Amino acid sequence: NEKGVIKQGIPELSGKVFDCLITANFLATSSVIIRREAFQAFDPQRKFVEDYDLWLKISQNWSFDFVKDIVCRYRVHSGNESADLMGRYKSEVDLKNKYLEANPSMRKKSLWDTEFKMAYAYSNLKEWRMSNFFLKKAMSQKPFEIKNFKLFARNLLHRIGGYRI
Repeated sequence: NEKGVIKQGIPELSGKVFDCLITANFLATSSVIIRREAFQAFDPQRKFVEDYDLWLKISQNWSFDFVKDIVCRYRVHSGNESADLMGRYKSEVDLKNKYLEANPSMRKKSLWDTEFKMAYAYSNLKEWRMSNFFLKKAMSQKPFEIKNFKLFARNLLHRIGGYRI
């Protein structure tokens, strides 16, 4: 196992995946193969989430499929655009709100995912104030989600005693 490699569980979804995709972007850009005509929906003006926007547009009209094999690895470092957490957060929330205008019933679940990911990312950076800020937002979307309580406990234990969970 390589140091710093994070294995992410990818849902094995095929067909129409918009409802799952609007909740969480489970696609790695490096691993996607699309038809040329589908790529015409690409909007390079969207900073941070231009790929996610494309997947959402495509998922409204096209079917998806997957392969179980690992087809790529993604290295995260301080120079990644992904390192700008607040920029990515704002862009993702704006994008989700655009798509969720027509479907407000999915809003809480979708925004919970974004806010929980932010709380978790800030927790990993040991930025407790920001982690708790986003965790509070996540809890307001899904108050009884067990992951919220696990992250709250993890943050609390780290702060009071340096424990690792």
